[in-house]
Amino acid sequence: MRVFRVGHEEQTRSDVGVTFPVGPYIVNFPVTASLRLMGWAHRDAEHPSPGWDHALCGIGKHEVCGFLDLGDLLTWFASFHSALDENGFRVWVYDVPESAVRFGSCSGQIVFSAADAVHVETFDIPLGDAQLALF
Repeated sequence: MRVFRVGHEEQTRSDVGVTFPVGPYIVNFPVTASLRLMGWAHRDAEHPSPGWDHALCGIGKHEVCGFLDLGDLLTWFASFHSALDENGFRVWVYDVPESAVRFGSCSGQIVFSAADAVHVETFDIPLGDAQLALF
């Protein structure tokens, strides 16, 4: 199945069993204040971490977060598209076997096995209405 994730264009992590783009919540490099604000703003019921999502009950060491479709991803990060773009984050698209995906209870959030993900494409985060119309 096709899944979508926000990941950094250069920064990676290997603690998930393979080298994988770092997501926007776990950064160990300089970012703008607006992106740091996102981490605080997303501590609510509309943006539960996998540990707070009763359907996921946490995230495994081999898993990363993502979304079932681009619309869910864009809605989740709605106020922070520009901040993500300014800090080098892009949309990464993967094919992942359904057996390697766990489904959350909120906003299309999923977790999936990084080792089972096959990279399909990467593109800039759509920033304006004209760009969004292309998707």
